[in-house]
Amino acid sequence: MKNDRKNDLQGRLEGLDPNERRKLYKRAAKMRRAACEKKEGRGEAKWRPGAGDDVVLERNVRRRQDSIHEWALRLLAQERAAGSELDRPPAEVYGTVTTIGPGFCRVDAEGEDLGCELAPDIAREQKTAIAVGDEVGLHSPGDGRWIAVEVRPRRTWLSRPDPFLAHVERVLVANVDPVCVVAALREPDLQPEMVDRFVVAIRRGQAEPLILANKADLLAEDEREEGLAALGAWGRAGIRVLPCSAETGEGIDALRQALEGRTTAFVGLSGAGKSSLLNALRPGLGIAVNAVRDYDARGRHTTTSSTLHDLGGGTRAIDTPGVRRFGLWGLEPDELGGHFPELLEASAGCRFRDCTHTHEPHCAVKQSVADGLLSESRYESYLKILRTMRGKPQYDR
Repeated sequence: MKNDRKNDLQGRLEGLDPNERRKLYKRAAKMRRAACEKKEGRGEAKWRPGAGDDVVLERNVRRRQDSIHEWALRLLAQERAAGSELDRPPAEVYGTVTTIGPGFCRVDAEGEDLGCELAPDIAREQKTAIAVGDEVGLHSPGDGRWIAVEVRPRRTWLSRPDPFLAHVERVLVANVDPVCVVAALREPDLQPEMVDRFVVAIRRGQAEPLILANKADLLAEDEREEGLAALGAWGRAGIRVLPCSAETGEGIDALRQALEGRTTAFVGLSGAGKSSLLNALRPGLGIAVNAVRDYDARGRHTTTSSTLHDLGGGTRAIDTPGVRRFGLWGLEPDELGGHFPELLEASAGCRFRDCTHTHEPHCAVKQSVADGLLSESRYESYLKILRTMRGKPQYDR
């Protein structure tokens, strides 16, 4: 903490009413104790912080040995930041975020591309507070700069736990519908569990999933029928699946029609062909693409940040960086089954109302899978996701 900021907070602390100061120190002592316990992997059940306290705790676990006075100053700083939204100047212009960098974004405001700083409180929570596709309000202090001071409520969103800070929600895109899950049929091979993870997250964010089975041209004639039949499980679950190929143009016209006049996002594994499909939708777009690595058939990270592209005719699409793993944000294990509609419907016949469809006797879901009435691949995806959420080994069937 810089000296000038620390001196300012010290002055604020000394100016507090004695009772308020005492309460602040009491909270600081509890948080310092909780930080020590959290670092050692215990104490989760002993203390339930408020939303603001939780932010301070998560950011300062490594500083657990600092004095209670230091913790009190951090709490005061958090409260000051929370109130900074009230001090924001009013927005003068509104637009859509097209790309984001550390502390700044680019905004399409009525056709004009503006580079904008982020208001301090937005910048502090940038991964959660603002995403490509967000509608934002801008203010100019009169010196040629633009500052994003307001983020309007989202209609839809797609988020995941941050790969480096699992307790932080990372919003990938906002205000998109549908979200295209690009799943290569070859190079890299189709991974049903990854597709299902995306589908669950998309539906949780109130958007519509559309699965693009890309690289259909890589299937040999004797493999095509079997390869495309594997996609039927999602179709039976009410999810639209579109076989396509950026190389041959198969399915591109149908995809262009499905997206016409809408804002969408392309997500999926690295190397699945998201950027190639966008280039096929709008020839001349010129998004960089890369080949799958020969030695392990895994994709390379070509797209490094999410970018909103204008495809013409009112159609816009966000190209997102490829992933190799995708976690589910804010989802409890006992909620997972509700995001597999066909499993949820079959579960009405389970003997136990809280049946997890893993080991319980008289499970209607397991019986339906055994009888061929439910997709085995979708059920296997459910089991794998549930296992990772609980940190447990493979379930016996």
